[in-house]
Amino acid sequence: MLQTRGYGESEAGWMMGASVMVQLISALGAPWLARFSRDQRPALMLVLGCVAAGLWLLLLGPTSWRWTGVVLLGLGQGGCFSLALTLIVLRTANSRLAGKLSGLAQGGGYTLAATGPLAVGVLLQFDVSLTLLTTVLLLIIAVSAIFALLAGRNRRLDVDETGRLVTR
Repeated sequence: MLQTRGYGESEAGWMMGASVMVQLISALGAPWLARFSRDQRPALMLVLGCVAAGLWLLLLGPTSWRWTGVVLLGLGQGGCFSLALTLIVLRTANSRLAGKLSGLAQGGGYTLAATGPLAVGVLLQFDVSLTLLTTVLLLIIAVSAIFALLAGRNRRLDVDETGRLVTR
């Protein structure tokens, strides 16, 4: 996508490499910060906002802001991934339920995520504009934000004495 935007192969590679390195900062820091509050919605909105801003800056924003976009995208993606894993632990009452939720969330999540690069590649083959592609990606982030607002609430999943899943 960066090459479609007009960046050379080398610069696009360096930009994405730098973004991946920046992910380390938020991947380690976001769960540490999230544990200080019972409500993780602000942290989730912050990292999703970083992803959205980073994507917009890289794909449609002024090229002079590209490195800011690289950093924002890296901070957002690293924080999103680690917060998603942290929420599994914070929102379950016991380790058995955490394991089941983890299997469901990660299995479904990785399967869904695997279709993303394929879908973007197909859209690029059909010469879809970067504006439309960016809009689609930002809409996906908006849907993610809705689910994050639900998942980040101060609630825990538990199993009652009859074996039914309940929230407390």
